[in-house]
Amino acid sequence: MSLQSRAIKGVGWTSISTVIIIGLQLLQLVILGRILDATAFGLMGMIMVITGFAEKFVDMGISNSIIHSKNITTNELSSLYWFNILLGVCISILIWLVTPLIILLFKEQDLEKYIHWISFMFLITPLGQQYRALLLKNFMFNLSAIIETLSYLIGILFSIMLAVSGKGVDSLVLGLVVTTLVRTILLFFFGKRLYRPKLHLVFSEISRFLSFGLYQTGESTINYFNTKIDTLIIGRFLGATALGIYTLPFNIIILPSAKINPIINKVAFPIFSSIQDEQDRIKKGFFKVLTIVNIINFPIFFGLYLISPIFITVVFGEKWEPSIEILQILCGVGLLRSIGNPVGSLMMATGNVDLSFKFNAMKLITQLPGILIGAMLWGINGVASIYLFLQFIYIIFSYLYLLKNALGPCLIDYLRTFLPALFPAMIMGAAILVSNYFIHGVNDFISLILKITIGVVIYGICLLFSRDRVVVDFKKIINVKFNVNIL
Repeated sequence: MSLQSRAIKGVGWTSISTVIIIGLQLLQLVILGRILDATAFGLMGMIMVITGFAEKFVDMGISNSIIHSKNITTNELSSLYWFNILLGVCISILIWLVTPLIILLFKEQDLEKYIHWISFMFLITPLGQQYRALLLKNFMFNLSAIIETLSYLIGILFSIMLAVSGKGVDSLVLGLVVTTLVRTILLFFFGKRLYRPKLHLVFSEISRFLSFGLYQTGESTINYFNTKIDTLIIGRFLGATALGIYTLPFNIIILPSAKINPIINKVAFPIFSSIQDEQDRIKKGFFKVLTIVNIINFPIFFGLYLISPIFITVVFGEKWEPSIEILQILCGVGLLRSIGNPVGSLMMATGNVDLSFKFNAMKLITQLPGILIGAMLWGINGVASIYLFLQFIYIIFSYLYLLKNALGPCLIDYLRTFLPALFPAMIMGAAILVSNYFIHGVNDFISLILKITIGVVIYGICLLFSRDRVVVDFKKIINVKFNVNIL
């Protein structure tokens, strides 16, 4: 099977999985948003900061180094497997030990029980994460997608069940633990068919993987802090309720970059890694990936910005009205982050993780004082506004420092990736604005449905008549695959 066929198949399976997962997470967010208050969401936001940080060190970049490596032995895999388990034990113990410091940081005594609960996740996760990497390395995207979907389905349904029965924050945390447990069980069950780790641990065998993984871990850890500085600062200085008002819209805008973009990136990284020595093919592939990411994300964030006021009140209730302006500002943040997201896969695949590390270190140094000033002077609105301004700056430097080093001068090609999405999204936005004059006074729920429908139809029509090469190629694939005639 050709790389293109593997990529198409991988995108297909991962897309189906991600659409289902996004639907489940939106359902969870809506139900819990109506049941729980802003304080509960704020506490969960604090917990997720700790969870995400610890996950970086449990893996240590080993999963990506396995995918990146062209030659790997069974002994090396076994050593890496048991090394990951040792890391998980160490992280779990460390979380217990630093719990008082975490409570002191956020000034929330209620966090203690939940932090202890999530510490057990890091004893579970290493049992299956290597199998996850091997499924992707072997282009087994279908099985990986099924496992992800089932684990999220069970975890989210469990979370909703607990929330409806009045368990509050417990429902959010335990739902996360159950998702992790189910995913690990499924990965272990199916992954052991690929290979069974031996009782073998030789540290000299993991050195070459750590040399790649440590840079990638450092880069991803700094990048993680870059995306969580706002949460840390709001939680520390403005409290759990303010963080909850900010967290709900942030969770909404993060779904595309956290779920939709990885549809492409999860497939792109192993594909790029397999042709890492062929720069021309990587360059063409990367700009195709970026074009697709933009076509997906531009209409989402343009549309969400325009319907934010009615979307928040209809879906989550009037108690969340303070989140409307935050959501509109964060739509810009989400769009710019989605544009920069595929660069990470490119840098890993081409072995330039050191450049990513330095770039994200620069972001950390500049974001920390900027967002802190925003919080102190203008509250959560100030945090969102400063965050948006900085994303503009980082997109410029991402090209100058990362893309130019990895692909050479390519500004024109880079800017062209925005055109197939930008003009249709602008036309779609204009149609939604014009629709306000025709559906004024209509019931809010019906108005929301009409605006979403108008946006989807107008954007879809624009793509049907698009002559962009990537869009045309995609329409040809649909024509052949489903025997339909798309313009």
